[in-house]
Amino acid sequence: MKPSLIEPLESRYAPAALVGIGNPAAQAENASGGTITFTVTLSEAPGQEVTIHYHTEDISGGATAGEDYQAISDAVLTFGANETTKTFTVAVNPDTKFENDETFRVVLSDPSNGLDLDPDHSAGVATITNDDSAPTLTVENVTKSESDGTMTFTLTLSAASGLPITMENSRSPSTSLSMMIC
Repeated sequence: MKPSLIEPLESRYAPAALVGIGNPAAQAENASGGTITFTVTLSEAPGQEVTIHYHTEDISGGATAGEDYQAISDAVLTFGANETTKTFTVAVNPDTKFENDETFRVVLSDPSNGLDLDPDHSAGVATITNDDSAPTLTVENVTKSESDGTMTFTLTLSAASGLPITMENSRSPSTSLSMMIC
């Protein structure tokens, strides 16, 4: 029997396997650092070796590469013919500064051998949670007589803060002084 020159329509227009990435569990930025694990999934086994590139990106107002996590500029995941799931990690830098939770993303690109990016899951967002206590503010006592005039108080934070620290101070009889310490 001669092979057919006409390929069945179904095989020519079969949908490509999709590749996507999920949002990982949050990771605390504790004093020793840590890692965030991302999972990349194929919608079906590819039947051949396939690759997908990925890189990290800062999100405006979020985590900063190098400071909060270790950037990945271009890495490649390789799936075997029967594999549908791969994981990789991003290192979280140690931190003891009180700050807001911060986010960054990992973006997938350049799928090979007929893979398509899942449009709803082509990037995964990671959250680095703050696990540091707010610093305490202490005010040094000052004693002077009324005739000495101005009194200077020394204010000390127990640790660095990535957020503004606000303090209100009331003076007698009816005036108040508000300060912001950064």
